[in-house]
Amino acid sequence: MAYKLEVDHPDFPKDFEFDLDGILVKNKGSRTLTEDEEQAFLSKNFRTVKEVYGHSTIVKVTGTSELSSKEVKAIKEGGEG
Repeated sequence: MAYKLEVDHPDFPKDFEFDLDGILVKNKGSRTLTEDEEQAFLSKNFRTVKEVYGHSTIVKVTGTSELSSKEVKAIKEGGEG
């Protein structure tokens, strides 16, 4: 199952759109990432979605990567997956 991001920020109204490093997620809503979105996120941040938002109290990350560990390693090292 692909990564799913859920946002729940009590200080913002429902449906307020948060930009999570290029991924738009509405408050009190969720978004399941495509493989292309995950790859773009990793290429921009050189860290996985789980590494960036896994410990957040506002953003909940569930699911697993659609990319292979080899692809993740290649992108983090600046190569091609």
